[in-house]
Amino acid sequence: MKSIIRVGLGLNMVDRTKVEEALETHNLAKLWTHTKKVLTERWPDGDDDPLRGAEAVVQEFHQADRTGQVFRYDRDKKGRPHKYDKLPEHISLAKLRETTDGVFNFLDATWSELEQNLSDMRSD
Repeated sequence: MKSIIRVGLGLNMVDRTKVEEALETHNLAKLWTHTKKVLTERWPDGDDDPLRGAEAVVQEFHQADRTGQVFRYDRDKKGRPHKYDKLPEHISLAKLRETTDGVFNFLDATWSELEQNLSDMRSD
């Protein structure tokens, strides 16, 4: 998402002052807000289904890990173990992989086209 936002900055789709804070964090909800803005501005008439699906997954991860630290580290900055009370008791690893692969592929494809748009703009 950060890569999409950075390309959106280069394409003048987002305001630098509004995205700087989000780019400094791992807050998925904030990052998604700016990512979604870039995607909807670039593809205003695009199919909403992939966007809604990606948003649902991002929001679910955000609800489980609001700081972006729980899935990355076993302890907080004060050395206390993280609580995993917002995670489901059971997770299907196959379903998790399928879902995250789908979101990754969607975001990667959109980033790739945006990056090409930026490259074309710079070469004009």
